[in-house]
Amino acid sequence: MAVSPRRRGGPDAEAGWRRRALLWLVVGLLASILVATAVFAFGESRAMLDTLARISPGVVLGCLGLSLANYGLRALRWHLYTRGLGLGVRLPRDTLYYVAGFSMTVTPGKIGEVLRLWFLRRGHGHGYERTLALVAADRIADAAALVIIALIGIALLDASLAAIAPMAAITLVSVFLLMRPRYLAAMVGFGYGMVRRKPRLFGRLRIAVKQLARLGSPWRLLLALLLSLLGWFAELMQVWWVVHVLGASIDVWGAAVTFAVSMMVGSATMMPGGLGGTEIGMVALLTQRGVSLEIAVTTTALVRATTLWFGVALGMACLPLAMRRVTREATA
Repeated sequence: MAVSPRRRGGPDAEAGWRRRALLWLVVGLLASILVATAVFAFGESRAMLDTLARISPGVVLGCLGLSLANYGLRALRWHLYTRGLGLGVRLPRDTLYYVAGFSMTVTPGKIGEVLRLWFLRRGHGHGYERTLALVAADRIADAAALVIIALIGIALLDASLAAIAPMAAITLVSVFLLMRPRYLAAMVGFGYGMVRRKPRLFGRLRIAVKQLARLGSPWRLLLALLLSLLGWFAELMQVWWVVHVLGASIDVWGAAVTFAVSMMVGSATMMPGGLGGTEIGMVALLTQRGVSLEIAVTTTALVRATTLWFGVALGMACLPLAMRRVTREATA
């Protein structure tokens, strides 16, 4: 008797996503522990532990609330994009998919973003060539918001632009291409003319570029940027708040530059979740602004726990529900 081929995106694929999430969660946690241990080893461990003890449960809950605001605003931005592509996914489901993608934050290659596209393919039948534009627009909006926050803070503080100049240039070019996708289409055509191979691949890239054009309208870009700015500003306020709770002083825009630049440094290292680069950058920038080492380390540890790892935890909690929903709809 002939055996039917296993359907793509079936139970094995779902189990694979769960295994990857758990594996990289463990790897990421171990990496964070190693970074924290190294920082404590170079500092006064007792003083840092005493500083950490000053953090009250109310401060932790407040930081988690600011992170939730960030995730909610960015999920709303994701829904804005899916509506722009006419995918027909409702806001609660888009939010579920977006948050579940955080479960893969500490995996290499931004697998969490691919997972969101997999949900749309598995549960709603939208091919990757149609949804790939979502990833590009989402990343550009995040980068643009962080660059703008950093630029405003640097201008107000009369600081140097050298640290973010490369990221600012890349973001500017990306926003330009998002608004003028015909240049991307020309690049795809030029690439195919050079290799004259894999016409189906280049055809799918052309479809993806056409979808990106649907997201490049000025009003949609401005609204997405506003949501991004509000979301990231909510998270960076954690730095300002925690530093003040611990008895040090830093102005809002000093905290803004610290958060935004350290996030860009972490992204530039290409490490999953910016592990290592973000923490070191945040500690260095805080101490540069006159914050003591123990307060800088404690602030960094708490902010990363309530942003990066809180997001991963939320994603892990939402992942099984998202898997069940798309499996049920695919079966139907």
